[in-house]
Amino acid sequence: MKRAVVMGVIVARLIGFVASRRSDRDGVRTGVWSGKTSQGLRIEIKVGKRGGNAVVEEWRIRFDSSCEKSGRVLRMLLLARATIPIVGGKFARELKFVGMWDRFDGAFAGGEARGGFSSNLAALDGTEFTALAAEKCTAHGLAWTAHLGGARTAADEGTVDLELVVDESGATMLRRPTP
Repeated sequence: MKRAVVMGVIVARLIGFVASRRSDRDGVRTGVWSGKTSQGLRIEIKVGKRGGNAVVEEWRIRFDSSCEKSGRVLRMLLLARATIPIVGGKFARELKFVGMWDRFDGAFAGGEARGGFSSNLAALDGTEFTALAAEKCTAHGLAWTAHLGGARTAADEGTVDLELVVDESGATMLRRPTP
């Protein structure tokens, strides 16, 4: 009898675990989805549940942004902890800040996630305070693909010039990473 109870508890926990890996009616699985962008750089999407429905809880994307005037390439990292509802297996979000506008979208189907990302950044160019000029740095039409699982390593992101961190309230912080 004791064995039957223990086995019943184990089976119930396994069923609960498997059920918790499914997030909503669309079958979007919870956990960290990781993959690459069309630039060959890392993307991570953390999917969770809110009120029984699937949501993107946070995302991390490494991308290169090309500047129009100087020809400089900014190596960027965006870490956003802003919830995005997943409806019908799809999601989309625009982040608009002073000097930056990003669009992130995607869809989950068949154990894979695919989508797009675009970024516009107003940057300053120049070497002296009195001679600064503005220029636009962009990364447009990036495609990405991700699968559930995969651990991040520091080498995945490489050297980064700027990090943009967005919290759930929408507060943003642009920082230069320490070497």
